[in-house]
Amino acid sequence: MECPKCGYDRQPEDTHCALCGVDFGLLDRQAAEKKQLKAKKSTKSQGMDTGPILEMEAAETEKINDSIPLTGDCPKCGAPRNADALECPQCGVIYEKHEQMLAQKKAEEEEQKRAEEKRFLEEKARIQREAEEGIRREREKREAAAKKQALAKQRTDLGSEINDKINLSHHINTLIVRMKNNGRKISIAAITLVTVIAVGWGGSLLILDWQEKSRQEKLIEERNAEKRRFQEEQQKAIQGFYTNKEEHIQNLMSLITQRKFDEFAHEIKKYDTPQLKTELESVRKYLEEIKLFDSAKSIPASEFGKNYEVYLKLIQFDPKNKLYLNKLNDYRMKYAQQNYEKAANYLTKKKRVRSDLTDAIAAIDKAIQLEGEKKVYNKIRYDLKNAELLFYEGNKNLQMAVRNDGLTKGATGGQRKIYVWLKNVGDTPYFINVDYFTLVGKNNKRYSYNNCSRELIVNLQPGQETGGFLYFYTPSQPAELVFNHINAGKISRKFP
Repeated sequence: MECPKCGYDRQPEDTHCALCGVDFGLLDRQAAEKKQLKAKKSTKSQGMDTGPILEMEAAETEKINDSIPLTGDCPKCGAPRNADALECPQCGVIYEKHEQMLAQKKAEEEEQKRAEEKRFLEEKARIQREAEEGIRREREKREAAAKKQALAKQRTDLGSEINDKINLSHHINTLIVRMKNNGRKISIAAITLVTVIAVGWGGSLLILDWQEKSRQEKLIEERNAEKRRFQEEQQKAIQGFYTNKEEHIQNLMSLITQRKFDEFAHEIKKYDTPQLKTELESVRKYLEEIKLFDSAKSIPASEFGKNYEVYLKLIQFDPKNKLYLNKLNDYRMKYAQQNYEKAANYLTKKKRVRSDLTDAIAAIDKAIQLEGEKKVYNKIRYDLKNAELLFYEGNKNLQMAVRNDGLTKGATGGQRKIYVWLKNVGDTPYFINVDYFTLVGKNNKRYSYNNCSRELIVNLQPGQETGGFLYFYTPSQPAELVFNHINAGKISRKFP
C-alpha cells in the first residue's frame, strides 16, 4: 500500500504517513464524504427525497471533524483556502465567524483561568493573614503573662527588702538606746576596738601586697637569667658549630638514624637561629625522609597504591637510592596491574551499574598513567568507553544511547551500521526524524544517513523509548554521532 498523498510505503497498522505526516483516517473520511455528496446529487436527479438522512450524516461527519485536529488552511476541515474566499468550499464554514468563535472561546477560557487564580490568591492571602493574626495574639498573650509574673516577683522582692530594712532599723535603734544607757565608757571602748581592727587589717593587706610583688620580681629575674643562660649557650653552640660544622651535622644525622628523636630535638634547639637555618636544611630533610620511611613500614604490602605514593615521595629525597627505586618500580607495576584487573573485571559482569563503570574507567586510566600506553590497557579502555555509550546521556528533554556495529556485509556491505536508542525524559512529545542525525568520522567528514529503521521515525511521547538502525556510506571509523532537534535541543555521543 502507498500513501495517497506522497506515495510513500504504508503499513496496514499506520495511522499517519511517516514521510509527509498526513492522517490516513482523515483522507478516508473525506473520500467517504465526497462519495455521499455524489450520491446525494444522483438521488436528487432521480427525484428521491433523501435530504434528512444526508443532513444527519453530514452533521455526524462535522462532529467527527471538530474532534480531530486537522492541518491546512481551513480552521475546521483543513482544506486549501483561497485568499479571497469567505467560506470553505468543502465543509461550508464561514472563515470569519468560525475564527471569531474560536477567539471568543479562548478569551472566555483565559478570563475564567484569571478569575480562578485571583480567587486562589485571595484565599491564600486570607489564610495567611489569619495565621499571622493568631500568632501575633498568642505572642502578645505570652508577653502579657510574662510581664505580669515579673511584676508580681518584683513586688514580692520589694516587700521582702522593705521588711529587712525595717528589722535592721529596729535593731539599730535598740543598739543606740543600749549604748546611751551603758554610758560613755562603752562608746570609747568600741571606737578603740574598731580603730585597732582597721589598722591591723590595713597592715596585713600591705604585707600581702609586698610579698606578692617580691614573688613576681623574683620570677621575672629567674626568667631573665634563664634566657641569658640559653643565649650564652646558644652563642657558644653556634661558635662551636662553625668551628667543626661537619662533625656537628654528622652527630645530628646519627641521632636521626638511631631514631633518638627526643635527644635530636634538644640538640637542634641550640642551633634554632635564622643564620643557621640554611646550614641545617639538609638535616631537617633527612629527618622528614626517615619519618616517612618509617611510616611505610606500617602500611600492609597489599596496599599497592599507598606504598607507591610513599616511595614516590621518598625518591624525591634521594633519587639514586636503590632501595627506593626498586620498591617504587615494584609497587608501580603491582598498582598498575591491580587497576587493570579492576577495570577488566567490570566487563565480565552481567549486571552493569554506571557508577562501577566510572570507577573502572578511572582505574584503567590510572594503569595507563603508571605503565604507559600498552596494547592490553588500550583494548580494555576501548571496550569500557563503548560500554559507556550504552548508558543514556543527553539533556532535560531527550537522552540518547548508541552502539557501533561496524561495517555491514553482503548486499548492504560497505556501510557503517550504528544502533541508536532515544528516550523522551521531558513532558512534551517530540517527532523523531532520521534527518536530525549526523555522523562525524575520524576523517573529520560529516555524513547523513543512507538507510534507517522505521522505529526512528516516530512521535515520541513523554516517558517512551525507541530504537533502531542507522546506515552511513563511509569506511571511516565513527568519531561522533550528533542528534540536533529544533525543539528538544542537541545531543552528542563521542566514540572511542
